[in-house]
Amino acid sequence: SETLQQLTESNRPSFIPELMGYSYYSVVREIAKEMDKDIFPFIHIKTKSLYLLNEFLDKVVKTDEERPFEQKSLYHDVIILVEQRLQEYLLTHMPSIALLSAEFNMSASTLQRHFKIVYGKNIYQYYLEQKLAVGKELIASRRKTISEVAYMLGYNKINSFSKVFKKYFGVLPKDINSIKKYG
Repeated sequence: SETLQQLTESNRPSFIPELMGYSYYSVVREIAKEMDKDIFPFIHIKTKSLYLLNEFLDKVVKTDEERPFEQKSLYHDVIILVEQRLQEYLLTHMPSIALLSAEFNMSASTLQRHFKIVYGKNIYQYYLEQKLAVGKELIASRRKTISEVAYMLGYNKINSFSKVFKKYFGVLPKDINSIKKYG
């Protein structure tokens, strides 16, 4: 990847802006919880930190491969606000494209096109991935049952939730806690 090559050849600090999804926030929260303890396991914190670094570098490489030419959005800052609005709707139903485009004063096609430029996927795919990441965290933490999570995320049938969950994560929700490393 060209970006990684530039990083390794440069002997100076570099800055690569990369947006964090919900799954990254959950790992950062886990690290923060460990640090709040009187005696915290350094190995666990180092492992989680390396995991975050690995995910970040994978995303940088993937972004370079998907977009070999530099593509910037004129609406980058507005699209970030759209993404933040989507985060507010994760436990309800996704707002319509028409509602979002009206709220952010742009046409539906412009909104969709620039969202894909910034995030590399369409609005619905992004929303679904973020929503499923919330569900995965809730199931893995055992704070909610699978039924509660399914209904919380707007699924009327648990089977529908399980089918989408398996398609995205490759494992059924009931099996998520039996896997040592999920991700």
